[in-house]
Amino acid sequence: IMKNTINTMYPDGTLVASEAVAVPQSQLNIARRSMTAEDFARFAAVQLHSITYLSGGLFIKGYMALPESHGKALPALIFNRGGTGAGGALTPDSAMNYAGLYASWGYVCVASQYRGQGGSEGIEEWGGRDTDDALNPTFAVVGGQGGSLQPAPEFGVAIGEAEHASVEM
Repeated sequence: IMKNTINTMYPDGTLVASEAVAVPQSQLNIARRSMTAEDFARFAAVQLHSITYLSGGLFIKGYMALPESHGKALPALIFNRGGTGAGGALTPDSAMNYAGLYASWGYVCVASQYRGQGGSEGIEEWGGRDTDDALNPTFAVVGGQGGSLQPAPEFGVAIGEAEHASVEM
């Protein structure tokens, strides 16, 4: 997608890139030691993707974790990460730690980097337009990947909880 066509041709939430990411071995090692064999098998089967989607005319990065679907529609969940600045950005390890775990429970889970962090365009706002960054992938990204089109539950930690609260008001 060319940058100058974003606002006229493609709505917010449009998925513009999705690339499979290898599940970090460190996360598999931790999970193997802390989960039952059945839970670990589900966790190890999760597919982690680095995604880019549109939000407010910007390219926003994030992660999407997909469970084994066996051909059925799956419920969706949005994880709003905590932290600020470069230290708050998700990595494959932290994305798998959160989104991957929820995917192993049967959810399609999306986690945004928000604007200005983790390779996303824009400037970090802490509860400003980045709340849109948390919501915009809901229908296009989640609906296009086998998640239900029902409103996706959201939750978060630290600033991620603030993103959730500002969206709910």
